[in-house]
Amino acid sequence: EDDDDDDNNGEEYTQDVCGCIWKCLSKLCCGCVFKCWIQCFGICALGQEEREVERLVTRLMGREALWIDYVTFQPYSEYFPKLQSLRTSNNTNLWTHYQSLSKLSFQLLKSLGLAICILFTYALIDDDDDFTIYTMLVLIATFCQAFLILYFVHWKNKKFDLSLNAVVKYFACGFLLTTAMAVVFEMLFTIAANILLELVVFPFLPYFVPEYILY
Repeated sequence: EDDDDDDNNGEEYTQDVCGCIWKCLSKLCCGCVFKCWIQCFGICALGQEEREVERLVTRLMGREALWIDYVTFQPYSEYFPKLQSLRTSNNTNLWTHYQSLSKLSFQLLKSLGLAICILFTYALIDDDDDFTIYTMLVLIATFCQAFLILYFVHWKNKKFDLSLNAVVKYFACGFLLTTAMAVVFEMLFTIAANILLELVVFPFLPYFVPEYILY
């Protein structure tokens, strides 16, 4: 209740149906049932730990202590003023935008460059045909295609709507998530296709294809 009062500052606001349903469920499961927190799965335990840490840190250090990057623990106050200054001054210098990146964005770009260098070196010294220099060129072309799209979609006309720092982080998250999802979905599709062939296609294949073609 105290958190709600602090967030709303005593002002009433209207909610839609989804907001009212969520408020009802959260009140039931988040401390109002005999002042207990209902836990169903592991994510509920993580949520409880997050709430306790937030209460402890807020009480001891203030709410501003939570305004940090939870990967590098860099406070927002170290890089947000630079981003805001670029936006208010309409600075279009790419190098200035690069210098205003957060520690996490710097680390992501360095990791990308290091990974490309390692793969390029491996492609040069590998004797097998599994990963050649042509494969490496395809990989670099894939990244260049993505960066070219980002240039026209974001940097050319919308560079001040979303900071370069946010674009780097979103691109990294999207790349990691979509790569993992592509591997999983490709594996599931392959398994489903094999099952379909074994159960549906192969049993009826002799009825439609001459025997001399099959053997």
